[in-house]
Amino acid sequence: MNDSAVLNQRLGVQFVQVEGDAAGQRIDNFLSSRLKGVPKSRIYKMIRSGEVRVNKGRVKPTDKLGFGDTVRIPPVILDNKPMTPPSWLLAQIEASILAETEHYYVINKPSGLAVHAGSGIEYGLIEGLCVLKDNPKLSLAHRIDRDTSGLVLVAKNRLSLNAAVEAFKRRQVTKRYQTLHSKALDRSHEVDLRLSRDHEEGGERLVKVDPEGQEALSIFTPLKTIDGFTRCAVDIHTGRTHQIRVHSLALSAPLVGDQKYGVKGVNADFKKRGFKHMFLHSSLLALNPEGFEPLNFKIDVPDNWGKYK
Repeated sequence: MNDSAVLNQRLGVQFVQVEGDAAGQRIDNFLSSRLKGVPKSRIYKMIRSGEVRVNKGRVKPTDKLGFGDTVRIPPVILDNKPMTPPSWLLAQIEASILAETEHYYVINKPSGLAVHAGSGIEYGLIEGLCVLKDNPKLSLAHRIDRDTSGLVLVAKNRLSLNAAVEAFKRRQVTKRYQTLHSKALDRSHEVDLRLSRDHEEGGERLVKVDPEGQEALSIFTPLKTIDGFTRCAVDIHTGRTHQIRVHSLALSAPLVGDQKYGVKGVNADFKKRGFKHMFLHSSLLALNPEGFEPLNFKIDVPDNWGKYK
């Protein structure tokens, strides 16, 4: 038997009945826990293509399972190689741990570090943290973009995760970001524009303003303007994908360093000056998960903002 035969295990179609703690779990998390060694990109592809079925019906990655549901899992190959993120990544994650409580980790994520694996990324924040803390039960309570820096909450177990997720769902969370815009903003702006993720351009999924989309509210408050670029504090009352980035575009003041929605000339100029990141930073996160300790964290923007800090 060769090495690949030892390391890889082929599984046929499985029909799994949901029991115990699996009830109430998101389908993507359920599959990730059962299919160790399968990249998350493959798991999401299985769900979106309809290969995964719940009670014979198609599902979305965020759909939750009920007790007694039957989940169809398509044939997969499990890679049984141990997860070994590179040492530099583990060191970066270790240095990014801002605080640890009995039930949560609070991470000050650097720009460029994905929160989870997928889309060609083998290891992200959560995979590295699970290895670093020798705890496979760690879970992201929410997500921020790979190019966004700042506060991320990680739950240590299912109960603390559910409590945090419920607080986010009920909008019992205070979230504030720091931004740098590609033009001066001389007053506050309340942007109440619905957003849709159904728009694709060049094969890449983007977000656009859509009257039929999900509600999204962002409040931009200018803090200071330097060289015609304004730094803002942004309070968001919803947590839609690319919300601040698309709302900034709607103000005709896209974020500096935003490679999807930004101004190419501005981005190129900043890159020449050594700024290789997007100027979007999660600076405040406060919530009180029911039954768990209250969380209230505030951090400044990183030093790589230079004089725009």
